[in-house]
Amino acid sequence: MARRPRSVAVRVRLEESGWTLIELLISSVILVIMLGAVLALLDMTNTVAPRDQERAHDLREAQVGLYQMTRELRQAYSLVSHSAYSVEAHVWENGADHDVTYDCTGTSVAGPGLGECVRFETTGGTQGPSSVMIDRLLNRPGAGLSPVFAYTTNGAGRTTYATAHIEVPAKGARTTGYSHRIVLDDGFYMRNLNG
Repeated sequence: MARRPRSVAVRVRLEESGWTLIELLISSVILVIMLGAVLALLDMTNTVAPRDQERAHDLREAQVGLYQMTRELRQAYSLVSHSAYSVEAHVWENGADHDVTYDCTGTSVAGPGLGECVRFETTGGTQGPSSVMIDRLLNRPGAGLSPVFAYTTNGAGRTTYATAHIEVPAKGARTTGYSHRIVLDDGFYMRNLNG
């Protein structure tokens, strides 16, 4: 029987060698640590995601409320009364004339120091049911921030354009989190004004 050269035998033994017990234990510990870190990250994501979705929902509600308010007031053909925090207008909408009021002087039930804008219709001097359009309003009366409504008049002193300026907390309904505020602006021209 022919013997293999010694260099070939050493090479075969090196190619067939496996992991030692120490190497296996160290790699297992590293794998467990990495797996624990990944699972902790996933757990944190699962708890934070619903709160951030709720925050985004609250901010979207403020955007929709401002949009609905200015969309309806774009159909106004005259103002009955207006101030920095409320506007009452004659509106022609869906083939009917009615008075609508947006009042942003109320206090929100969402928390102390927050206001709300409510909408109601007035028919024959009687106020109809109200609905909250914007909740968690920061620029309420007495807050020292910009007023909700500002008005532009023409040469005859008649209001032709109005802006709506809404400030809401960036944290939405959350009690902790972002300390800054979100500012939403929109405006509307009075419709069918002559002069």
